[in-house]
Amino acid sequence: AGFFVLQKTNSLNFLSNKDKEPTATPQPALVSLSVDSITEIRFTAKGQDEVIFSKSNDGVWQTGDGEKSVTANDIESLIDKLNTAETNAVVNLDIDGSSTGLTDPAYQFVFVSSEGSKKTVNIGDENPTKTGYYARTDMGQILVISRSSVTNMVNAVESALATPTPMGTQTAISTDSTAPDAAESSTEI
Repeated sequence: AGFFVLQKTNSLNFLSNKDKEPTATPQPALVSLSVDSITEIRFTAKGQDEVIFSKSNDGVWQTGDGEKSVTANDIESLIDKLNTAETNAVVNLDIDGSSTGLTDPAYQFVFVSSEGSKKTVNIGDENPTKTGYYARTDMGQILVISRSSVTNMVNAVESALATPTPMGTQTAISTDSTAPDAAESSTEI
């Protein structure tokens, strides 16, 4: 009788699990960065000059040696794009870095923390199906990151570098009485 009950219990468990959807194994994240601990971001696109974003002692982000201010929102957006990059697959094969483009990456991000530690993210070539790019953080697993995620990362860098378009041109108002009417020569903003 005990065997029959065990048999029947297993049969019932099988039936109750039958209607459940299989759960996908979550893919690993490319990175997990905290914007608060980062003091410098270096970005290189193959064949182009390196772009450096650095946080000054007073917490203001800027490019290079203070050439241009960068908003905290732009930096947060960039970090968010990397933290939320969609991993399509983990490459479990022992692949040579040159076949993935990771030895000479298309894009490279280097994040420097306030303690001086560095985290490097290399983005290599597109995978054969053109659904994503090979990517690796430091010497971690090789991942395939979606094309849209890589595009979003690069766009975030470009957005941070973009110079705001002026709203209008302002002409100085002359106080010289011989000058043409100052009100007519100025543009309202």
